[in-house]
Parts: sequence; C-alpha cells; structure tokens
Amino acid sequence: MASPSGEDAGFILHILTIGFHHKHGSQLEFCFPALAPGQRPDSGYLPDEWKNLPGLALPDGAHNYEEDNVYFVLPSLIKKERSVFCVSCYRQIDSSQQLVAKTDDVTRSSVQKAVVVVSKVPIFGAIRERLSQAAQSYFEMRDFSRIDVLQETFSDLRRSFSKGSVMGQMYMGLSVKDLLLRYRQKLLVLFKLLMLERRVMFFMNPASDLTNTLVTLVSMFPNILEDGLDRCASIINSKYNVKNLAGTDFVSVEKDADSDASVDDCSDLLGQQQQQSQGGQGQRQQQPGQGEQAAGAEDSQADEANAMAGAAGGAGAKLQEALSGASSLFSSVKTNFLAKVGPQAGGPGAGEMPTDDLQSPFITDDYGFPLPLFAESALFLPYTALQQIDILDDPNVRACLIGANNSVFKDNRQKVDALIGSDQGDFTLQERALAKQLKLTGADEVFMQLLINKIIPSGNDGAAHGDAAADSTGVSAAAVPPMPSGGDSEGSDDWLRSQFRMYLLSALLAAKSGESEDWQDFNASFIRALQKTYHFKVWSAHDHRGLASMENPQHPCHGQSAIGMKFNQLLTGTEQGRKVTNAVQSTGRVIEDTGKAFGGAIFNARSAMSGFFTGLQSKAASRFSGGEAVPGAEEAGQAGGEADAVDLK
Repeated sequence: MASPSGEDAGFILHILTIGFHHKHGSQLEFCFPALAPGQRPDSGYLPDEWKNLPGLALPDGAHNYEEDNVYFVLPSLIKKERSVFCVSCYRQIDSSQQLVAKTDDVTRSSVQKAVVVVSKVPIFGAIRERLSQAAQSYFEMRDFSRIDVLQETFSDLRRSFSKGSVMGQMYMGLSVKDLLLRYRQKLLVLFKLLMLERRVMFFMNPASDLTNTLVTLVSMFPNILEDGLDRCASIINSKYNVKNLAGTDFVSVEKDADSDASVDDCSDLLGQQQQQSQGGQGQRQQQPGQGEQAAGAEDSQADEANAMAGAAGGAGAKLQEALSGASSLFSSVKTNFLAKVGPQAGGPGAGEMPTDDLQSPFITDDYGFPLPLFAESALFLPYTALQQIDILDDPNVRACLIGANNSVFKDNRQKVDALIGSDQGDFTLQERALAKQLKLTGADEVFMQLLINKIIPSGNDGAAHGDAAADSTGVSAAAVPPMPSGGDSEGSDDWLRSQFRMYLLSALLAAKSGESEDWQDFNASFIRALQKTYHFKVWSAHDHRGLASMENPQHPCHGQSAIGMKFNQLLTGTEQGRKVTNAVQSTGRVIEDTGKAFGGAIFNARSAMSGFFTGLQSKAASRFSGGEAVPGAEEAGQAGGEADAVDLK
C-alpha cells in the first residue's frame, strides 16, 4: 500500500473517519493511506503531532447538528515546520433504525461520525463541496464497513486536484461580500487588527460558520492562501518573539497596567520593571543622579577589597584573581545573553526585534506578497479544540488568529487581545490602547461605505441612493483604484479583495515612507504600531519591483470626510430626510411660480426640518447613552482585571 512519504505524493494526503465512542470519546477508526509504515488503515494509530485530530474533526456541539463541516490545520508529519489543511464533514444518524450492520460499540440511539480529508494546500471550499457529497453517499449506505467507498473517494479527489487546477479553486465558498454585510464598517477594523499581529479569538456556532469566517477573512490578504499559510500551525522558539525579554510592544499579551495608557507608555513601564528585576532583589529603581552615587559606591567597595587583599598577602592575591575571573565570566554570560535576546529593556533599541537576515519564509510576488502574517509562531487555527487551550498560555505563541466554540475558551478571554463574535455588535477589545490604534478615520469610513454601497442592492438598507451618497463626498470612481484583476465586476468578491489589496499597499508604503500628513488618513497610532510588526519589518527590508511605478501612494480615499456622506445618506436614505428634500424642492418651485404660497411652503419646510433634526437627536442620544453597548464587554472587563473591554463606537 502506497504511503505519501514524499513531496510528490500529490495535494491530497489522507482520508480518515472519526467516530464518537461512548467511553473513549472521539477516536480514529480508519485512515487511508496509513499514517506510518507497517500500520493497518484500521489500526487507530495517531502520531503525537496529530493527537488532537479526533477532537477537531468532531467539534464541540456536534451533537446539536445532524450535519455540518469544519476546517482545521495540523502540523505536517513530513516537515515539522510546515502545515497541512483538513476538511471534516460530520453526520449524525439514528442507530436503532438506520444502520444495516450494528457493531457492539454502538450503544447510543445516535451515531456521530466524520469523514476527513487532509491536504497540502488550503483548498477548503473545493474539498468541502466534493467531500460533502461523498460523505452523504457513505452514510446513506448505513454500513460503515464499506471502506472501499472511502478509498475510491480518495482516488477521485487526488485526480480532481491536480497542480494546474488547484489555483483556480482556492477561493471557492469564501465570500467577502457576505463578510462585509455582517461586519460592515468593522470589517476594516478586523483587517487592520490582523495587520497588527495580535492575539485574536473568534467565538461562534456552528463550526462551519466559524471556520469559514476565519478563512474568508484571511483570504482578503493577497496571495496568503496560495503561499502564506505553510507555517501557520508551527510553534517554535522564535528569535523574533521578544515580547517577554525586551519590554517590547511588538505583540502585547500582558494588559495595560493603566487602561488609558498608550502602548508606548506600557512598553516603558515594562522596561522599568525589568530593569528593577535585573538589579537584584531589594534594589530600587535609580533616580536621576543616583547612577553616579552607585558607581562611586562600587569604586569604594573595590578599593576596600584591594586593601583587604594587600593586607592578606598571598591569600589576598588569590582572592583578587578569583574576583577577576568571576567578573570576566559575568561579562561573557551577559554578552552571550544580549546577543540572543537583543538590547536590554529600557536601553537604546529596547523593544526592537532583530533586524539581521529579515527574509520572508515564503515566495513573494513583485509587491512583496504574501506578507508573513502567520510565521515565526504566529498561528492561524480556524478551529481549536478544547485540548489545545494551552495555546493561550504558551509563551512561544507570538500572535494568533483562532476559532473556538467551547465556552471554556470564552471564559479565558482575558488571555487574548480581541474577542470577536458573529456580527459587528459582538466585538470586544481588551485594551484601550488597541482600540485607539484601530479607530477608523473619516477616510476609512468613506472607503468602507463606498464598498458597502456597491454590494447592497438598490432600495435595501437605505442604500437606494448609494451613488448620490458617493458623489456627495467628492470621491470619484477612481478614488478607490482596483489592482488589475482580470475585469472583475464591481461588487464581486474578487473586486472587493482588490480594494483591500490597494488599501494594504497604501498603508505599508505610508509606514515605510516615514511620518507625514498621510498617516492621519490611516490613523497615525495604527501606522506607528504597524511599523513594529514582524511582517512589516520583513516587507520593508526589501525593495519590490512592482512598487516602482507607484508614485506618492496615499489612502484610497485621501482627504475625504465621512460627514458629507453620512449627512447625504440621512437626507436621501431616511423617510424624514426625504421629507426635508421634498419640502425644499417644493418651496423652490413655489417661489419661482408664484409668491402666494411662500409662507405655507416655508412653514411646511420648517416643520419637516424640525422633525428631521429631532429624529437625529434621538438617534444620537440612544447611541451615546449605551444603546449600542457591546455584549460581553462588562464581563470581559471583570475577567481581565485591570484591563478594560472597550468598543470602537
């Protein structure tokens, strides 16, 4: 029996079945080809690297659904630093009536099983479409001993996903349009949040919605599905993971001591604390002028030691030699330590990652994409089983984007920087400093509203006058210039990805070019935080040929304000606003034709305008009085201690 032990084994590596046992829980029942030489497909053997596979394939809450699917990622068994991508389709059937051959281990009224495919490339949607049909046929036979069906499915999948066809199927089932309708303006907040390399957890049910949301969000970054997820499941002791060693704010895991402090203030505080710890127990932080006193005291102690050594004769000479040797040893240890972890906290260059040999681990295009967002122990795990909860405490995890649906993860929300739910209303950040960095600017809001106007059908959600709203800002059709995308129609998923691609490029170039007025369009706090990320350090360390033709890159909606757009939408997209517009138009016609009805028209206009602004005041009062508070924010604040859970409203 052939085993995919080499790189030429094809894109599809294995097909497996996972069953739920009433005593042992989820367990491997069948794997083709076998996972190790000499193992039978039905031996149940699992290597340590894949010990969590059964819990991932049959996720928490699977018993609540008759059928569903889930995406997850595992480390490769061939190259430990690489990742493999899995799709599980699970079903639940009535064992008492539907099974043809009922085995002794079936003791419950229902049977839960999953069929899993392991692939070398993240073609989640395409595999799910084919695997779902195969799993349905397998379950309809009501005889789980028919492993020949699984072997045929494996062969069909391997033939279907050849090298030439895979690239065209990467984005199947990943709708950015649906994501934009769910998260609205906050989709850009999520996009920028991932750019800052923080610890982010999504929590929702069912598992199919959860994992598809995360994969779709990641697919908005250029080329990341094609080439940027090879190392997304690998945890290593990275030399770039210096957050616990040099007082860096490069990735913040510990929460701010002062929730109102900026990230830089927190970094300074960490540096002071580490300097105190380096000074030894009981040593207080030096005040200005105390450094010279301490140096003088050390000199005095050295003189006293020399005097004692001279008085002691030969014994003193030996003591002096021992002290000199100890000093040399300490200097050597200190030099080696600093060479490994970088500058001392609080000193020059504190908080900076190593800049030598900053090479992307991926093959990049002429623009430097994909960015290494998920490399060097920055994880992307669309679904995380309860057995993996230790990831939240692992000091080697530099950053992460994970999905979970077990409430235990939600109870540990204080260990992540952001907890995201299924829509824009379920959005919690644990730090005020992070909320400040992610606050959308007027140009950001115009950018997002233009995208929303393109995808909402005319007449829905007050967007019937979307074109007029865009015109009111003075933003031309070229204000959000798409990258070449093969003639993608406006509003399509590919078109939306091209807009975020241009936004990403503009932000990276703004950060690389140095502080300027253009930073305000992106939020200057965000750009400063972006400059400290690993992926930006790698990207900016090299010149990219595709950027040579981009002169004076700016925000796609540079200089635009959301005020004009919002006011126009209120006038044209609400009933009260349309009354005002009609009244003004009627007044103009009456004045032109005759002056007799002037007073009555003005009275009508004033009444409509008064009602319009009364409605605006009511909406504003509702908004700022807590009417749109984020669910779970208060609980998150209590769970996080001194960290405040904040919303971005």
